[in-house]
This record gives sequence, C-alpha cells and structure tokens, in this order.
Amino acid sequence: MILLVILQGLFYTSVALGSLHVLHYFLFQRKRMKHSMRGKNVLITGGSTGIGLGIAIECLKQGCANLIIVARNRDKLEQAKKELETHSVEKQSIFIYSCDVSDEKQVDSMLEEIYSKMLIRKVDYLFINQGLSIPGYATLQPMSDFKYQMDLNYFSHVLVSKKFIPSMLDDNKDGNSSSHIIFVGSACSITSFVGYGSYAPTKYAIKGYAEALRSELLGTNIHIHLALPVDTDTEGFKKENETKPKECATLSSLSGLQTYVESGSSLVRNLMKSAIQFYVTSSFDTYLQIVGGTLGVGPCVNIYNYPLLDAIVGGMMVIPAILRGYAYYFDKVSYEAALTHRNELFKKNLRKPLESYTTKEK
Repeated sequence: MILLVILQGLFYTSVALGSLHVLHYFLFQRKRMKHSMRGKNVLITGGSTGIGLGIAIECLKQGCANLIIVARNRDKLEQAKKELETHSVEKQSIFIYSCDVSDEKQVDSMLEEIYSKMLIRKVDYLFINQGLSIPGYATLQPMSDFKYQMDLNYFSHVLVSKKFIPSMLDDNKDGNSSSHIIFVGSACSITSFVGYGSYAPTKYAIKGYAEALRSELLGTNIHIHLALPVDTDTEGFKKENETKPKECATLSSLSGLQTYVESGSSLVRNLMKSAIQFYVTSSFDTYLQIVGGTLGVGPCVNIYNYPLLDAIVGGMMVIPAILRGYAYYFDKVSYEAALTHRNELFKKNLRKPLESYTTKEK
C-alpha cells in the first residue's frame, strides 16, 4: 500500500513538472523556435541520392534561395540536379560539387569554390549526410570494415562541421542571424543490436559529438541538430541488405521502411518546427526510442511535436517499459539466431564450442 502511494506521488509529480515544462514552452519559447528556410542557403553532403536527395527536394519546397549538393560521383550529381530542377517552386539556384568529404584538401577546395565562385557568403543550413552501413556479425567482420565506416560516417562529419563553423560564427557576431548544422545520424544512434556492431558505433559517435558541439555552441546563433531517419529504400539500403544477417533485418524492420522522398521530407518539415530542438525524427517509432534513451543527461526531447506524451506517458514510465519489451524481443531473436550461426564463429577459432567444456554422462 505504501509503495502504491509512493508510485502515485511520483506519477503526479512528474505530470505536474511535465505540464509546467509544456506551459513554459507555449508562453515563452514558441515564438523564438520558429524559423524559415525561405531565401536561405543550403548545403547537403551526400546529396546526390537517397535521403540526401530527399532532403534537397524538401528544401526547395521550403523556399531556399541557393541549394548546393555535394557527392563524389559527378554523373549522379548531374542526374540529381535534373530531378531537383523539376521540384523547384520558384527562381532558385542549384549547384553541384564533386568532392570526397573525408579528404581535408578537397573540403578546403570546396569551401573556396563556394565562397569565391558561387558567391555564397555563408551556409545557413548544413546537412552532413554522407555515410554507409556494412552490416554483419561484429565477431566475423574484418577491422577494415570498422575503420572504413568510422572514417566516412564519423570523422568526415567532424571534418565538414569544423570547416564550416568559423564562417558561421563570424556571420553571427551581430546575433541577428542563425545557422543550423544537421548531422544525419540514424535510429542506430540510439539503439544497436546484432548485425550493426561495426555500424552503430559510428552513429553513436555522431550523437556524442553533436551533443558536445551543441553544448559548446550554446550562446551563439549556431544550432546543432541530430536527424534520426529510419530505414530508407535507397541504393545504399539494397546494398546493405546483401550482407545483413537475417535477425538484423527482422529487428530493423520494426521501424518500417520509408522512401527517400518521405524520409527527407519528414526530416526537413520536423526540423522547421523548432529552431532549437536537438533531435529531428522521421517516424514516431524513433521518437519513442529517444524518450527512453534520454532519461539521463542527454538533451531533452523536443516537446513541440508530442508535449502531452512527454508530460504524461513519460511520467507514467510506460515508454521505458515498452522499450524493455523491445529489448527482451531483441535479445530473444539474437539468441535464437546465435544457436544457428555459432558454429561459424567457432570455425574462426574465436572460442571453443560449449560442448567441449562439458562432460557427457557415460
């Protein structure tokens, strides 16, 4: 009985605090959260295909003045530009630039091109989107898979952001304009499971860097965001499925599959709802993961989209319970799959079979 009273007290306290948080938002923060992409300059790395192309399409619909898409393959950039021109809703300039954003010299050349030849004074919205996934059993993957993904998915994001931040800060000395850096992570920035042992750490790293950068730039007009798209039907996703373990495919499918247009559109539209939100999601499922994953010291979930859920459902601790159910299901699927592939692990001499450590009855 006493325990029930304590739980009820905690519930009502959490609801009250959550309600005050929502009230504070509507009274004081809502106006300063609004922002518009109209007339702004947008740059998207990894913008020739997939989610990056979907983001580019929506940015044009939002009314950006200048759009720059960056990728390594020139032919794909040309194809993307033709598609983007069909989505231009008003007189907008679309630029393409071929660059390996993991190469510092090439990134320096890109900035020189943007500022001197494209005559763009500064980038208002920087979407850092390049990356890939090489799924597989972490115990069997070569170290080269880990290193390659970390270089492209994490270190190149750090490089691009560090190169653009100085000009963004210089432009914001008067405090009247804002810039936005959007790191495109993944649902795997919040949750990891079998099959993503070499991939998810790169997305966790982006989350950690983005959180630190957000904290470091508080007080300036540079806003840091972490976009968390779910599985998206792209060329990269099809390639990813070639090496994806069956149980990994089962678990990742729980969040559903979006087209690149759906994913890019939902991410940009959700971003535009709030200038200061940290997490930007493309699905409700990812939102649930964030609520459960940020109960500690991470940035609070943006209350603009689901204020009542944050205040009430979060207070009831229902979401953590749901996530524990997910965790149990993840473990169950992973364990059952392990029974079928562990012999392959043993062939790699990672360890001896369990049977070798037991004695059979005679």
